[in-house]
Amino acid sequence: MLSCVLVVAVLATFGGAIGNGWILLDDPDYVFKNAHVLAGLSWDGFVWAWSGAHAGNWHPLTTLTHMLDVQVFGVNPAAHHAVNVVLHALAAVLAFVTLTRFTRSLWASFVVALLFAIHPLRVESVVWISERKDVLSGVFFWATLLAYKRWTESPGALRYVLLFLAFAAGLMSKPMLVTLPFLLLLLDVWPLARGGWRWREKIPLAALSVISCVVTYVVQRGEGAMTTAQGISFMQRLANAPVALVRYLGKHIWPTDLSAYYPFDLFESALLPVDAAIIIGIITYAVWTWRKQRPWLSVGWCWFIGMLVPVLGLVQVGGQSMADRYSYLPSVGLALMVVMSARELIERRPAWRAPLMGLAVIASLLLAWTAGAQALRWKDSRTLAEHMLQVADGRNALAHQILANAVIDSDPQLAREHLTAALALVPKLPNAHLGLGVLLSRENRIEEAISAFRAELGVRESVLAYHNLGLALIRTGKADEAAKAFESALRLDPRFRATLLQLGTLYGLTQRLADSAAIFEKLLVIDANDVDALRGLGTVASMRGDDATALAYNERLIAIAPNDANALLTLAWIRSVQADPKLRNLEKARTAADRARALIGDEHHILSLIYAVLHAEEGRFQEAVRAAERSRAQALASNDPAFTARVDLHLASYRAGHVYRP
Repeated sequence: MLSCVLVVAVLATFGGAIGNGWILLDDPDYVFKNAHVLAGLSWDGFVWAWSGAHAGNWHPLTTLTHMLDVQVFGVNPAAHHAVNVVLHALAAVLAFVTLTRFTRSLWASFVVALLFAIHPLRVESVVWISERKDVLSGVFFWATLLAYKRWTESPGALRYVLLFLAFAAGLMSKPMLVTLPFLLLLLDVWPLARGGWRWREKIPLAALSVISCVVTYVVQRGEGAMTTAQGISFMQRLANAPVALVRYLGKHIWPTDLSAYYPFDLFESALLPVDAAIIIGIITYAVWTWRKQRPWLSVGWCWFIGMLVPVLGLVQVGGQSMADRYSYLPSVGLALMVVMSARELIERRPAWRAPLMGLAVIASLLLAWTAGAQALRWKDSRTLAEHMLQVADGRNALAHQILANAVIDSDPQLAREHLTAALALVPKLPNAHLGLGVLLSRENRIEEAISAFRAELGVRESVLAYHNLGLALIRTGKADEAAKAFESALRLDPRFRATLLQLGTLYGLTQRLADSAAIFEKLLVIDANDVDALRGLGTVASMRGDDATALAYNERLIAIAPNDANALLTLAWIRSVQADPKLRNLEKARTAADRARALIGDEHHILSLIYAVLHAEEGRFQEAVRAAERSRAQALASNDPAFTARVDLHLASYRAGHVYRP
């Protein structure tokens, strides 16, 4: 019954967020612009999930759930939101079951689980699709604790294997669980009261934590996830740690002004970290003093601090000073401290039961209402960014950037203003110069766009910066420099399709036909049905005079894209003008020409000349002359003198009553 209440509470609090959309903060990288994830479940995707870094992190199980969502639901954000809510509800129920097994206190465990389920600090973890890793790791976290409790009741190899696997699954959902072996040592003290520090039995679990830490550090360093922390010294990060802890405490007590990103503060007063350290020290001293009389205080406090240690910024990833999502599991420690203390008070003073229960109900309703309101602020990128700017009084560079990206198509001027504001706050903000460059390109201010793209590359190398730089350089006629920019993009991501396509085309235009063909062949290795690659290879073959190969590629293209007019024109041309009987086929030529005409009409000089050839081959020279004359007029209108000269040769033959043979 109480488990059902928890599920209803989660649905009532976060159900409204199911109608939210994607957020332009990690969601593109995690799901809706990630080619691996958009392919759904596949063997290649499975291998990538386990061997690659996903948005600068390694959490293969989380990645696989995103792939499964796409496989089942497509790219509909509502379904992805719903899965997050369901996983959080499952985590809340498992929290209740697990805590009841540990503490043997039904109602206290329920209240702790309820606080975990509906607190406004849960919003970021539940309603942000990219934070699937929080709710999924939460499920495995509670499963690990439950498996540990069963193992302590009846130790055995199989039960330890289940414990080990549950913990491994949690780490592969999100590596923040690395301090869990330490938490198990605390739980041995209270509420299990197993006696002594049983650390040897935790060694296999600790080994998993070490491996996870190493993998996470290597992946994030390799993917550049730590670059935004440059310029923040270790001493500044160290000073931020106690401040962040106090702020987490404050937002648990009074959860207002919540934001998706809290900029790293360079403190105006050196006393602020000291003050925060004193507060933490006083609380630590108090819970240590009461460790024997009220062990839940010291265990809960160590639970809270211990699980936050990996994200306090001592090894900084990103520029945030704290994050609501980091409190997802650490918050349980604080809830245990409060609820178990209230339970003790009720046992000592039974008359206080009703007032405290009433207070708990009121607090729960207020928390749920606040969380529901905060969840709606994640409705879309613009709504979220505007709230973030309101919280930070405009001093949030990332919020400016998110808002700019949200309106870059609908309101370019507003986007420019916010990107400028973002760079004024953080001159080396990744992707901000890139966004400005895109805006400048759209306004045909190409030289300024090139400068913006080069400024972005001065902040960090990125595929998109090199790719857009290459596009801008093409527009200035600097083909060699553009090729170098595209080549640099492919050095970072050899499979980036847009750059491969542009570089293959550029090589063809500059007569580097072998290089062009090699690029298009790489695209075919990635996707054997890539129509642009087939079209490119057909074009290269035609430029080489290899009509047989050009015909083969265009026939493959038509099999995949039967309404590709250019491929139909190429087929009709080769089949009609070739003298080689293996290639020449007037019936197939006419079929292809008729299909092309149905798609593009009669006003095309190549199509008109194809019909002139077909008429001449049938001995209908007057019609051939008329079609060729129409082709010549169309070529002149298209300013194609080379083709006009070719048509003149055909006209001379047809007027003389002869079939033209090149």
